[in-house]
Amino acid sequence: MKNLILIFSILLAACNNNFTLPSQDLKDYDDKEYYINNKVSQKLKDDFLKNLFSVWKVDKTNINMQNIANDILNNVGYGENYQLYSKEFISNIVDNANFDNINQVSKNAIVVNSSNLRLLPTKKPRFKNPKLAGEGYPFDYLQNSFIYAYTPIKISHYSKDFGWSFVYNSVVVGFIENKNIAFISDEDLNDYKSSKDFVMPKKDKIALLDKNDEFIEYARIGMPLAVSKESPNFYTLKVFKKDLNNNAKLSEVKVKKEDFFKLGSNFSSLDLKTIANELIGQNYGWGGLNGDRDCSAFLKDVFGTFGIFLARNSQDQINQKDYLNRKIFFNISKLSNKQKYNYIKSNAIPFATLLALKGHIVLYLGEFDNKIYILHNLWGIKNYKYGVEGRIIVGKVAVTTIDAGKNLSSVREKDIFLSRIYGMRNLFDEELEFKNQD
Repeated sequence: MKNLILIFSILLAACNNNFTLPSQDLKDYDDKEYYINNKVSQKLKDDFLKNLFSVWKVDKTNINMQNIANDILNNVGYGENYQLYSKEFISNIVDNANFDNINQVSKNAIVVNSSNLRLLPTKKPRFKNPKLAGEGYPFDYLQNSFIYAYTPIKISHYSKDFGWSFVYNSVVVGFIENKNIAFISDEDLNDYKSSKDFVMPKKDKIALLDKNDEFIEYARIGMPLAVSKESPNFYTLKVFKKDLNNNAKLSEVKVKKEDFFKLGSNFSSLDLKTIANELIGQNYGWGGLNGDRDCSAFLKDVFGTFGIFLARNSQDQINQKDYLNRKIFFNISKLSNKQKYNYIKSNAIPFATLLALKGHIVLYLGEFDNKIYILHNLWGIKNYKYGVEGRIIVGKVAVTTIDAGKNLSSVREKDIFLSRIYGMRNLFDEELEFKNQD
């Protein structure tokens, strides 16, 4: 880093002590800059697209949803009014899920409108005890994920009322409203898969308009889009609408080249910082609630922009194998905090190493001024006031130190991030080429 990191005086409303965040501009964290050459980038792209389209070759899902349904029936949870649901109300929703017919449809489809994926066919939330810290809103335990438009999916079966489909792809499963998906023909499926080029948005929520200036969808960071034609200043992209017969109808939109990154291109840690900076400060969204991101979705979308495939769940991300079938994972759960700190500092790669906690995952930024900094989308930091558990709410994508809250009397040492980190995964091994090496 060129200079000492500028400390902003950002006082978080939910905190009972002064809690400040460091600089939220990733360009202030300018350790060694790395590059990935075109040859490796092409391999990453191929692996990313293989995962994206793999579901259309699969005949069925092996997930056991009945176990999840039984768990919900035994712990019905609370609704949006923070009142306990009745067993009958939840039983009716579980019955409508029609899990006895799982894999009975098995049809190729595509998402036409970015949508929530739910564990049961309902928009109703299911909260655990909202009186407990870290529960209640936004932790809706029926919210499984948020899935972008033009994502390939397989329809497993329908809810009994035919309002929802249970779908899956390479990373997620869940119920999606039928109005937001469409069947795809083999011809369109093959045309989409065989697209020579795909691009990724550099900004979040770019409006996609057709030739009549009709709004089609928002392009989101992490959302792959197939290129139909390319001119010096524009891309023409393939998009899908839904016809009256529930079939996907291929259409096109024109976008500015400057707003998109071509999948498979050379990229650097500077590119990564630029994309991640676009999301700094965006709201935390458990399971993609409200179209926002949680910790794993944030990292999946940032790295996916460059063809680096990450699983959807944080614990899967830390354990997954990479495009060369390598599992570059280090278990550091038995180390003391001092040992962890030194191990991370010595072995982690800034902007290319993931650090895992139970239920959470972060990106290592490097050590500056004798402090390790991390980037993550977090809800808050556990704290105690007068012996009662609470949260210092952050609720957004933010840079923090690895021991954020350590200086506060209300935060126990065992609750700081460093104490909770159990694993480290380098996303790359020999692929990185560093600039300005001595």
